[in-house]
Amino acid sequence: MKERGFTLVEMIIALTLSVLVLSAGTFMLSNYLRTYKKLSSAVEKNQIEQFVLRKVVSDIQFAENINIGSAPGLLVLNLKDDMLRYDYFDQKVRRRANKSTAYLTEAGEISSLSFSYPRPGLVLINLDNAKTGAYCRNEK
Repeated sequence: MKERGFTLVEMIIALTLSVLVLSAGTFMLSNYLRTYKKLSSAVEKNQIEQFVLRKVVSDIQFAENINIGSAPGLLVLNLKDDMLRYDYFDQKVRRRANKSTAYLTEAGEISSLSFSYPRPGLVLINLDNAKTGAYCRNEK
């Protein structure tokens, strides 16, 4: 009577193939996770930039006028009853209205912020890789 089962050679081949398949799967999964982390970080940074730009542009559009002559990293807007300032301080984007201060970002989320004024009423905003411009509607 002949015994049924696997030979030693068959077991070694099966184990080798299993290890190869598992190694390939692990490699593909680690690449996927690494790529996902990079992409989600880039998307999060883009969302933060867009949030800050929308807030600054909105305030510029509704301001009474813009105080030109301030430093490149400082924007001063005159509202009806307030003076509003944006600047880059302590690695954060800061918005100050009268005596209240709000930070729009956490430390290190944004690496640079600058403003330029090519024409009266127009402000160009450079925020890391994002750039846009906004007109002050009420400026005379």
